[in-house]
Amino acid sequence: MTDATRLSHLLDDYAAALATHLGTVKEEFGQLERAWSALSEVYEGAAADQFRNVFESTAGRMQRYEDDAAGLLTVLRARIETLRRFDATQPEL
Repeated sequence: MTDATRLSHLLDDYAAALATHLGTVKEEFGQLERAWSALSEVYEGAAADQFRNVFESTAGRMQRYEDDAAGLLTVLRARIETLRRFDATQPEL
């Protein structure tokens, strides 16, 4: 097994872990957003307004995190494919 083969296997593991993490984060934050939406309908007053602002800011940061992580996963998978082609017996590069 070449170093490139070992590296591609390790990167595959990393990509799989990142994809699992991203799916979990999306699911868990989706549940939190649904709970907040239900609470927001009945929660009123100054504290509600302050919490709403903080939550909306956090939701925006979470969306950027999800977008960035999905972008990283796309690039990572493309680089793994390039590494596999490099490591092939008859490279297509």
